Amino acid sequence: NLLFAIEVLQNIPDRDIIFDIYGPIEDAKYWAKCLKAISNLPPTIKSKYCGVVKSTNVQKTISKYQVLFLPTKTENFGHVIVEAMQVGLIPLISNETPWNDLQEYNAGWAVSLDKKEEFISIIKSISLYDKQNIHSLSQNARKYIQTKLNNNQTIELYKEMYNDLIR
Repeated sequence: NLLFAIEVLQNIPDRDIIFDIYGPIEDAKYWAKCLKAISNLPPTIKSKYCGVVKSTNVQKTISKYQVLFLPTKTENFGHVIVEAMQVGLIPLISNETPWNDLQEYNAGWAVSLDKKEEFISIIKSISLYDKQNIHSLSQNARKYIQTKLNNNQTIELYKEMYNDLIR
């Protein structure tokens, strides 16, 4: 949903934003639409295509950023979202992922794709945050994903489920 992300950014003319794009270009026609939309971004928004990152370098690469802006149409898990939170990126994602309770933990946002204005508002707000606010949200994102991926807790839940089946 890269085009949607670019369209959101087109509505933020008064903020300095770096929007780097990673991943393979799988659909040349779609990418052409994205490039056209990128050319219409306000001059305060710098965007570039950075190519594909080897899986072993993903966390090192993304750790240079503060926010993961990924308004995806659908994710059954969202590995890149998890990896981003593990290194402290603040997720601004769609609610089409399993990570829909981010706001309850002050760890980011999961917004309906029907609410483009909310995405715009959140990005404008984030751009005004000071280092302490960013650091706090970043730490909350790390804690959130550590809690959600707590393997010991998951193992215990599976044990309980299997014991219930055996009884």
